[in-house]
Amino acid sequence: MSKTRTKLVEHATECLQAKGYFGAGIREILEGAEVPKGSLYHHFPMGKDDLVIEAIEAEILQLREWLNFEQKEGDISQIAKLISYFDHRKEHSVFLWLLIGLESSAQKGKVYEACHEAFLQFRSMLTDLLPKQGSKDQNVDKVLAILLGTLSLLRISKDVKYKDQLINGLNIFT
Repeated sequence: MSKTRTKLVEHATECLQAKGYFGAGIREILEGAEVPKGSLYHHFPMGKDDLVIEAIEAEILQLREWLNFEQKEGDISQIAKLISYFDHRKEHSVFLWLLIGLESSAQKGKVYEACHEAFLQFRSMLTDLLPKQGSKDQNVDKVLAILLGTLSLLRISKDVKYKDQLINGLNIFT
């Protein structure tokens, strides 16, 4: 990925995390990335939607790489890898696909579809991470409920105690 494209995706992610899909403006993203407007359309011909989709895909890739790295670095439980991911993230950040997916669900366009695909990929990663005990689908659904509910509370309340509760809640699966 080119340096300009990377800057656009990184700053878009920051803006989207802070303000959501509808609150993050193109001008703000361009100014933060310190690139001219033409750069956006050169790298993302369909504009903001393409940029948002790229940011969502980058987040899923980052999570997948984190989980693979943690697997190589030590003998920790599968779910502990996921806990370590949340532990290193910014205090109030949630999954971009969760945040944008909730905002764009009424429109059902290509941004929503990218969020849905990211959710399916995340669910698949969870299936691979969870220990093989009991009904794996039920455990995946329980972990998803804990994760998505807690991340929503964290986002809405801006109270970091929910991050600790998330980590404690996930520990029951280790």
